[in-house]
Amino acid sequence: MKLPFTTYDVFTNRRFGGNPLAIVEEADALSTAQMQAIAREFNLSETIFVRRPQQEGNTASVRIFFPTAEIPFAGHPTIGCAIHLAQKKYKPGCSFETEIRLEEVAGLVPVKVSRIGDVPRAQFTAPVVPFAVDLPLPSREVAAQALGIDAAEVGFGGHGIGLFQGGPRFLYVPLASREALARARPLEPQWSAMLRPLGCQMAYVYVSGGDDAATLYRGRMFAPETGTFEDPATGSATAILAAQLLASDALGDGTHRWQLEQGYEMGRPSDLWLEADVAGAKLTAVRVAGQAVQIAAGVLELGRGHGNGRLRPGEGHAPMKTILLIAHFIAIATGTGMSIANYINIRIAAGEQGERRAALAFLRRVLARIADVVILAIWITGIGLWLNLPSAEGPNVWFVVKLGFVILLTLCHGLARMTAGRMARSGDQSLYPRLELLVSGVWMSALAAIILAVLAFES
Repeated sequence: MKLPFTTYDVFTNRRFGGNPLAIVEEADALSTAQMQAIAREFNLSETIFVRRPQQEGNTASVRIFFPTAEIPFAGHPTIGCAIHLAQKKYKPGCSFETEIRLEEVAGLVPVKVSRIGDVPRAQFTAPVVPFAVDLPLPSREVAAQALGIDAAEVGFGGHGIGLFQGGPRFLYVPLASREALARARPLEPQWSAMLRPLGCQMAYVYVSGGDDAATLYRGRMFAPETGTFEDPATGSATAILAAQLLASDALGDGTHRWQLEQGYEMGRPSDLWLEADVAGAKLTAVRVAGQAVQIAAGVLELGRGHGNGRLRPGEGHAPMKTILLIAHFIAIATGTGMSIANYINIRIAAGEQGERRAALAFLRRVLARIADVVILAIWITGIGLWLNLPSAEGPNVWFVVKLGFVILLTLCHGLARMTAGRMARSGDQSLYPRLELLVSGVWMSALAAIILAVLAFES
């Protein structure tokens, strides 16, 4: 299996800044375990997998993975993927404005994408309006110990520690100075002891101001338990930051906009734009915008046996592959054997006499018994393969179609056995055309099963 992939730097207008992202397309046939293995191979903060949309009118269905786990929504994969899909629709250098609709686990995410000049820009609407999580918050002293700074450096103005969620869950820790922000880093075991009671793996620390005069806040996002010690740019944390800012500042009704910086301390400068609608002192909508530039493109070559977890028919480690090959040879042998047995039935019905008739009848009985055993073996093997399907993905189309032909083979064999028994008991040769039709059905079923087996192994 070969899958196209592209990498982007997101929330930046220059290469080797921002947050790297891998986009894997044509991922419909991948299991959850395979996606996780590919994300671990790229080892970027997130990898997004693009599939056909489930609802007409949407652009694509996507799934997003950390190197260690799947997440329902993330900002920089949404921005990067939307820009990539939009640019595929238009010629290079052409200006455009369009909407990309992504079906994410957290919900439908509409993204406005435009390109004026060389660098495109995208703005998504968060699928979940962020909200406060009602749990006891860590004290300034606890947060300071977890970040390796002084307690006096935690908080500024009306900004205090907050816990908010909008898909993912983040702990927000405001710091008093950029010097404290530069020194902050997760320290164990204090870090895990702080986050674990909150049901949270990620914390966003931020200060007022930035390098650009228009920047209102600069942040850093730490998530060592997800496989990303520090994230250069976090769209979801930026979106949910709107709830923290609403709780910290007196925001009136209307639309509020902020320019943000992230990743500067780790040498991956990223620029993000946050926009929030407030009505009645409550958030009603949140939007995040950013730019992205393409870095690389290529093809993933996935051999059989990639990924972890349970296996899909046609793929897997050597023992499962051997079982599959044996099962297909058994299907071929069974179809051929049953066809020979039914041909013998026809010859007997056509009037073979004496020792030749007795020999043919004995051979027919032997072949029929072998067919009984082989069909039972096919069903046992099939059940074993079914149990080895990925639980989240279900059977693939070739497996279902082949199962249908195995059922047809079984029915043909059963009907042929019953017809042969009636002929033997009654000597009625009028059943000859019916039996000949059954033989043709068995042959066609066997050949179809063989072709499908080959296609399944090649796909």
